[in-house]
Amino acid sequence: MSNQFKLKSILLVLCMAGAEPRLAADEATTLTTQSGAMDQLSSRQSAGTVTGKFAGDFAEFAGSQQNAEALIIGLRNGTPIVLTGTTTTTATAALTTTVIPPTKPMGYGNTYISLSLAKAQLAQYGITEPTPQQLDAALTGGSFTTTTVAADGTLLTKTVTLDGILTQRASGLGWGQIAQANGFKLGQVISGMKSANKSMASLSAPPSKRSGTSASASKSIKTAESGAVKSKHTSSSRGITTALSGGGVVYGKSHAKVATISAAGSQPGNGHGHGAGAPARVPSASIVTAAGSSVVHGNSANAPGQGKGPK
Repeated sequence: MSNQFKLKSILLVLCMAGAEPRLAADEATTLTTQSGAMDQLSSRQSAGTVTGKFAGDFAEFAGSQQNAEALIIGLRNGTPIVLTGTTTTTATAALTTTVIPPTKPMGYGNTYISLSLAKAQLAQYGITEPTPQQLDAALTGGSFTTTTVAADGTLLTKTVTLDGILTQRASGLGWGQIAQANGFKLGQVISGMKSANKSMASLSAPPSKRSGTSASASKSIKTAESGAVKSKHTSSSRGITTALSGGGVVYGKSHAKVATISAAGSQPGNGHGHGAGAPARVPSASIVTAAGSSVVHGNSANAPGQGKGPK
């Protein structure tokens, strides 16, 4: 290996070592921002709505929706939290564990972070559905044993001792420092908070935005329902026939400023006329709209015929 390659490798390691603290600091800043946003969004909803919404994100992890709501309420108020679980031996029995938060009352943002960090910490040991005792250890500190099955079928028992996310927070550590002390990054926690904030923001959006129907779309629907559409034609045209339900005849040149198009062709008229000359085509500039029939006879340029019809 050349000396130049060794130097480049050393520089790369030093750059990465310097970048990691900056990345951790950026993640901590982003997490703080998301926490503030969560507090602000939550203030627009009732406490019951927010608790139920966020508890849904932790129901499986906490063992039940009831446990998740108890955790959120207890951390928000700094009061004891009673968690209920089950254990299966010869029979299934209910068991409870009381978690005493060492922290002061927290906002929804910090509460969400606390539970997210406890979830990430236990996941490192392959625990995704912890018992109440394991949850207590993750939040306030303590020990528990885990049992795994080795490839050869033997059972492996391991004792895990945790400092406790809330205990570390109460000691004055920041969220970034807590994540680093427990050996995981904040990226997953940030992603979860962003998703939760987006969901909470949708509850505060106006009804039209939540349903996906824009104001312009609503206006278009109302216009379509009115059954009338009007258009304007300002150029000179030859032989303009409009909505003569019983038939109509037009001779000679005519100039129209505005032509009204009625969807039903309801303008009455049953007069007709005769004129000399072969029937003439209606020029492309003409506007012919009717539910009935409209006929043009004679030379539209000279119009030598005479018209008959009701006066």
